[in-house]
Amino acid sequence: EPAAYTRQAVSTLIEAAHRWPHVTARHVGPLLRRSPSLAIAAGSAALTRLSDLPTLDLGVLEAIEPCLPDHAHIDLDLGSAAVFARLIRHRLNLTTEPAERAALFTQLAWRYGNAGLNQQALAATTQAVDYYRALSEADPRTYLPHLAVALGNLSGRLALAGSRARAVEPVQEAVRLYRD
Repeated sequence: EPAAYTRQAVSTLIEAAHRWPHVTARHVGPLLRRSPSLAIAAGSAALTRLSDLPTLDLGVLEAIEPCLPDHAHIDLDLGSAAVFARLIRHRLNLTTEPAERAALFTQLAWRYGNAGLNQQALAATTQAVDYYRALSEADPRTYLPHLAVALGNLSGRLALAGSRARAVEPVQEAVRLYRD
């Protein structure tokens, strides 16, 4: 159990790193690599500010990633989305593999959705649908089920964005795919 002052201490350290970049490499990075759960204890705002540190080694966020909840968590959703957004942008730059890119966009959309960032979730879901559509044309047996799920997600995201009329078409396509 982290000490009562952990949230404030870690948040202050992250803010200091924004002002004095050398604090990132000398203090923030080593501390959070050694004890990534401290970033979780510091809360969503600290995770968001940490993700914004331009000089932060992504290995620090990768150390924190397994500590993040694998379900919706109202106190951590915004911070989790910020961490994942930075990591996934990096991972997208490392791969041209369509299936991997589709999975990354799906994961990012889920995190954005949990955080209530509906427009970002909609954009990421749309990217996932585009990749799964192309993949299903090349290998329908493997990727049509993924496309159906992604279309269902797209429909839900459109409805949340207030585009209920536009949400009908993707869900109808998903139903057709499920029936086939």
